[in-house]
Amino acid sequence: MKQKALTGVDCRQGEGRFQTLMVTPAGNNSEVKLHPPLCNRALCQLPSVAVGPAPQDRPEVQDGANRGRTELIWEEFPRGNASLKLKRVKVSDAGMYTCSISTPTSSHQAALRLQVEEEFSVIVPDYPVVAMVGEDAVLECQKVPDTSLDALEVRWFTTSPRSPVHLYTGGQDRAEVQDGAYRGRTELIREEFPRGNASFKLKMVKVSDAGIYTCSISTPTSSHQAALRLQVEGFGFRPWIRLEESTTQGVRVVCKLNGWFPKPEIRWLDGSGQDVTARSATLRTPAG
Repeated sequence: MKQKALTGVDCRQGEGRFQTLMVTPAGNNSEVKLHPPLCNRALCQLPSVAVGPAPQDRPEVQDGANRGRTELIWEEFPRGNASLKLKRVKVSDAGMYTCSISTPTSSHQAALRLQVEEEFSVIVPDYPVVAMVGEDAVLECQKVPDTSLDALEVRWFTTSPRSPVHLYTGGQDRAEVQDGAYRGRTELIREEFPRGNASFKLKMVKVSDAGIYTCSISTPTSSHQAALRLQVEGFGFRPWIRLEESTTQGVRVVCKLNGWFPKPEIRWLDGSGQDVTARSATLRTPAG
């Protein structure tokens, strides 16, 4: 029986019918086999053929982004299997791939989608971030591994993800959905995005800003988050002391201070250095 030769195999990104193939990178040794999808035997499986000496790989015309990372499974060619092995899968490899098989007289193709599932974690400080009233604070958040955030979603929120302190998605900030209490006071450090840094700056810190903040980073297929505490402090006016004479209590020593946050601890010492706080009375007002 006369043997037929396979004259061309071309696997590239393109359009067409597809199914979704999901893979998870696993370091430098990860790989994925792309198999023809959603088609009948006549379209995707050639009749069993013997490959002659003519076919060969053509790396000189290959897309540079894939050079050195692709391999056809030659031992499967006699069974009409044109599957492609993609090595060291990257997030940027996600997309449409078309497998085209040609004879001297005809050509057929089918497409599939490669969906890359990236395993990552979100890291924030495990201690409170302390900020002074009126100053700016940076709340740190890091994606590990430190790949780019440009195409991902970064969401900071306090009580509800639906009312974000700051939201970056679709390649832009979304101020129109931001919690009104923070409008005009937040900023992501965009120049750090290529290093996976999702930290954000909170400007003109207020006492009411204190609390728990959650940093959420999402890919098309997964989402991870971590929370930290923002502690707000402020120095009030210098305390002042005066003597007051009372007909019933004799002479009192009065100390007054306001504008301090958090509320300060007050201690009284006598002339010999003994703590006499228990013999004093403290009056707190809404003004502090």
